[in-house]
Amino acid sequence: MRSGRVQTRHKPLIQIWRRIFREAGINISQRNTERTLGTTHIRRSPDDRRRMDFLCPGVDGIYGGAPLFVDVTMVSPLHGNGIPMPRSATEDGAAVRRAAEACRLTDYPDVEASPHAQLLSLGVETYGRWSSQCIVLIRHLARYKSANAPAFLEKAVQHAFFARAWTLLSVCVQQIVCESVLRASGADLLDAADSLNSVTVEDLFDFHR
Repeated sequence: MRSGRVQTRHKPLIQIWRRIFREAGINISQRNTERTLGTTHIRRSPDDRRRMDFLCPGVDGIYGGAPLFVDVTMVSPLHGNGIPMPRSATEDGAAVRRAAEACRLTDYPDVEASPHAQLLSLGVETYGRWSSQCIVLIRHLARYKSANAPAFLEKAVQHAFFARAWTLLSVCVQQIVCESVLRASGADLLDAADSLNSVTVEDLFDFHR
C-alpha cells in the first residue's frame, strides 16, 4: 500500500469485467464507468461524490432486471509483512468476504438497501479466490448470452461462455499481480486489446475447443 502499486491493478480489472459484459451482449457506456452516485437515482444528495466502478442498466433475467451498481476490488489475504489477514489462514476466501461486507455495510449501505438497485461486490483475492457474487453473475451472463441460441445449442453456449469468461478473468488477475510485483516504476500504458465489442457463438466454440 505504501508503494502505490496496489492502485495500478484496479483499472485493468474493471476493463476485463466490462469486456465480459460486452461479449455477453451488454454494453457498458463510458458515462456509466466511474460514475458518481450523485448523478444516479440512488443518492443522499447531489453532492454525493462516491463513485461506482461501473453501472449497468437493468437487464432482463439478471438480478430481476434491477440496475447493477458494481464495485470491483482485488484484495490480498496477507499483510505487507506476510502475516495473514484475519481468518485468512484458516478460511478460504476470508479476505474477499470481508471486502464484500465492507462494500455492503460501510461503503454503499444505501445502495444495498435500495429496492431499485442491485449492489455487486466483484471481488477477488490475489491468489484467485473469487466472491460468490462473481460466480453468480457469470452464470447470469452465460444464460443471457445463450438466450437467443437455438434450443439444442443453448447449454453448449452457456458452458462455452462460462469457460471463456473465467479464462479471461483468471489470466487478467495473474497478469495484474505479476505486473504489480515486477514493475519498478511508472504507470500502466494500457493497450487496445480491450476494444472487442462482442463475441459470436462461433467464436465461443472455437475458443472452447
